[in-house]
Amino acid sequence: MIYLAAGLIVVWLAGLLFFAGQALNDIRVVLNNLAPDARYSDFVSGLKIKLVSKINPTRLTDLGRQHQRRAIQHERIMFAWAVGGLIVLVCFFSYIQAWGTAPGQAYTFVSSPLQSCDFPDKGANPTQFSRR
Repeated sequence: MIYLAAGLIVVWLAGLLFFAGQALNDIRVVLNNLAPDARYSDFVSGLKIKLVSKINPTRLTDLGRQHQRRAIQHERIMFAWAVGGLIVLVCFFSYIQAWGTAPGQAYTFVSSPLQSCDFPDKGANPTQFSRR
């Protein structure tokens, strides 16, 4: 089951990396098609770049507006992938946490030796998983 979780995380991160790269490329293409009166510094300051959807279309050429529409779609897909993937991962890990336990029981992490534990001998390590 742990390999399935690792696989899901790798696929989600790879997809997120792909969509983020695509969004960065779209920002580059849109900003290469600025109107003659627009300044590059209106859109970029240091490492902070405006989202493509926040760029005023009147500050772009016709080709820039076409690229902006496509870039907005890619931006929405990226955000939907990120949020949807997080929801799926949270649900999956909550399922894994409850998997293998009896109804009404869950694994807890014992961090204090003063808590009551079901260890067979007194010299056992108190920082291990136990059933409650």
